[in-house]
Amino acid sequence: MTTRVALKARFPVASLIRSPVNRPFRAPTQPFSTMARDYKEALEKLALLQSNRIITSLFEAPEKKTPQDLNAAAIPEMLAWLRRAGYTPQDLARMRHIHIAGTKGKGSVCAYATAMLAKYRAVGTYTSPHLVNVRERIAINGVPVSRDVFTAAFFEIWDRLTEAAVKDGMSAVEAEGAASKPFYFRFLTIVAWHIFLKHGIEDVVIECGIGGEYDSTNVLPAEAVSAAVVTQLGIDHVAMLGDTVEKITWHKAGILKSGVKGFTMKLRDQPGVMEVLRKRAAEKNAELVEVEDDVVERWGGVSGILKGDFQKRNQALAVMAVREHLGMEQVKLEDIPQKMIEGLQEATLRGRCEVVNDGAVEWLLDGA
Repeated sequence: MTTRVALKARFPVASLIRSPVNRPFRAPTQPFSTMARDYKEALEKLALLQSNRIITSLFEAPEKKTPQDLNAAAIPEMLAWLRRAGYTPQDLARMRHIHIAGTKGKGSVCAYATAMLAKYRAVGTYTSPHLVNVRERIAINGVPVSRDVFTAAFFEIWDRLTEAAVKDGMSAVEAEGAASKPFYFRFLTIVAWHIFLKHGIEDVVIECGIGGEYDSTNVLPAEAVSAAVVTQLGIDHVAMLGDTVEKITWHKAGILKSGVKGFTMKLRDQPGVMEVLRKRAAEKNAELVEVEDDVVERWGGVSGILKGDFQKRNQALAVMAVREHLGMEQVKLEDIPQKMIEGLQEATLRGRCEVVNDGAVEWLLDGA
């Protein structure tokens, strides 16, 4: 007899969660030049950087700067940090990204897209937030990068930014600290791209942190994006994104790129949202592909590790984005290749609709 136990986010579930089962990732034989420092020190330094929670509070505080001012500065600032770390948007175009925004379902679409792409080639994934440790945010073939890989990349970027600050006149002591570094999410975004480029990863699944138009990940040029996905939309981060679904949709649709297909579910019960998506696609010169719900219902989805009837919509968006990424013909969902079916079956997402068998007890983990 199996006992089923449902866990909410506050339960200490770290010891119950297994690493995703995907193709193993083998680190290159040539390590980064900064391997002398350890993982613990990297985490200590990372903790000094301002988190997204602090950033969102800036929009809520009665400051002189308006949300529009703070948002408008986001992309120029991120581009500046990217250059100080030694990269340009053209460097990012050496990789092709599936870029994902939305309120709900982003993590699931990332997991499905990653698992499917990993059946064909090496794939990097950048998501947030993490559940147990920060390395979950940066994965290759669905496996979080090792402590050594993370530590080495962390300090290489840390040192580049320190050196850039010293060249600009900051004292060496001050430059070594957080004063010469970007916010937490921006820093990790650069570290993720750094790891992928160093390891020769050409295919990436990347999730927005907050919004889309002004998100740190949106410094990607159009030539670096193979497909965009806008998942289910709702109310979130109202101080930064607005207090209506339509205003929030404007931000999320900001990831649409010229000449790039963007995939989303057609929401017949939310005409205002669809109007915003279509207008934004026209502004960006992007092709908006609206997936009909009855098409997904007829298909029915693929039963896999991630549970929930709603997942078939996330699966459909991931399938279409991956087929676009791989240059495959957009045939019926019923006709997807066996490799993709296997990817959908095997996709995992830690702590989200996750089932963990522990002897006679079956744990249902969900941190949503």
